[in-house]
Amino acid sequence: MQRAKANDAHVLGGDPKMLLEIARMKMPFGRYEGRVLIDLPEPYIVWFHTNGLPKGRIGVLLGLLYEVKANGLEPLFDELRDPPRRPDLERLEPSVRDELARIRRGTGQK
Repeated sequence: MQRAKANDAHVLGGDPKMLLEIARMKMPFGRYEGRVLIDLPEPYIVWFHTNGLPKGRIGVLLGLLYEVKANGLEPLFDELRDPPRRPDLERLEPSVRDELARIRRGTGQK
């Protein structure tokens, strides 16, 4: 099975421009004002979905974001971020960090 790519908008039934907006647009109001939409906490998005989405473009984007988060599709947005998200190396186990460093150096040796 092939993994979906961010440019496969049909996976979410959305316009590719909408996916890019979710990856880069900042929340214009509320508790998380200024945070990029894809980084909004899932409970916050669920609250909007349950209590009513705002009108306009932001409501459409938050509705699509609900589907993204509910289906665990956030990794599709990593390549669309500005700048693209890299793994948080500080949170990895030391052995995993060392292995990634070897791979990046091209040695692959222990």
